[in-house]
Amino acid sequence: MTEGDQTKNNYMMWALMIPGEFRYPAEANDIRGVYEYFMAWASSNGAEHAEWYLESADAGRIY
Repeated sequence: MTEGDQTKNNYMMWALMIPGEFRYPAEANDIRGVYEYFMAWASSNGAEHAEWYLESADAGRIY
């Protein structure tokens, strides 16, 4: 595996474009642990949980 493949294999992207308001994770909180369905959405290439940012989130760890 080359270094460039690591991002692809972890399903992580460089930026998110979210329609409307987005309650982002508080400082030092990983989005993967704050939004329950974020990784399911990312790993499915957007096929599952298309509105992960509106679904279950840890309210104590977002702004």
